[in-house]
Amino acid sequence: MPELATRQHGVVALAQLVELGLGPRVVENAVSSGRLYRIHRGVFAVGHRKLTWDGWCMAGVLACGPGALLSHRPAGAQWEVARYAGNRIEVSVAGGGRRPRPGIVLHQPRALAPQDRAEIDGIPVTSLARTFLDLAATFVPRRLQRAMEEGEHRQLLDLRAIEDVIVRNQNHPGRAQLSSIAAVSAPLHLTRSEVERAFIELCYRYGIPEPAMNLSVEGYEVDAHWTEQRLIVEIDTVAFHASRAAFERDRERDAALTLAGWRVIRITDTRIAREPETVAALVRGLLGEE
Repeated sequence: MPELATRQHGVVALAQLVELGLGPRVVENAVSSGRLYRIHRGVFAVGHRKLTWDGWCMAGVLACGPGALLSHRPAGAQWEVARYAGNRIEVSVAGGGRRPRPGIVLHQPRALAPQDRAEIDGIPVTSLARTFLDLAATFVPRRLQRAMEEGEHRQLLDLRAIEDVIVRNQNHPGRAQLSSIAAVSAPLHLTRSEVERAFIELCYRYGIPEPAMNLSVEGYEVDAHWTEQRLIVEIDTVAFHASRAAFERDRERDAALTLAGWRVIRITDTRIAREPETVAALVRGLLGEE
């Protein structure tokens, strides 16, 4: 049981305890002795009541039974694309007939496809595309756009998955808004070499000293750099299937370069194409050319 509780942020479900061979009487004795604390019907905290936010999220999912997923605003927070300051857990379970649980906002969509399911730190959660669809039903346009921009910044945005979730959910209240904002966010379909050429052309057009391209700095190959000014520019392209692991590796590399005395900034291909003056002003300022 301790290993299971550790994997699940300090909580376990009664059904899981039964699978481990613990009968109802053993469970009740554990509750009476303070080894288990009832959080929801059929869900217990192990050893203490002081759960983390992830623990409360996991408890909410377990309370809603098999197939339940953390969703909507708490899911947006788990994906780190939208802040959530509330304390109510939102859970989605396909079908219907589930009873509401105190402290849990229960959503019961007609269906959830396999591609609508994901997992973050052991917590079953709606996929990012499905999360955006659900958020689109309640977020104002600018807030949804910021969430999607954050997903792109974290290299998690998958526009093909968003298109798929829109097609599969014609009657969802968030469909129209998500479709509209996704259209604005459509990728430019530039190859890596094309976007690098576009950046060099931007430098030439705005009088920025030409950078060294695709050379090794401190053991890492970087996209563009200026040795004298100790500045590195990494050009991020829209990655349809980038993983959280890849995002973390990039940040670890940026940290190592920063510790070595370099300034590292990341600029997306979308900004190079659509906001060249803003990008140029940023780079010129960092180079001391203003």
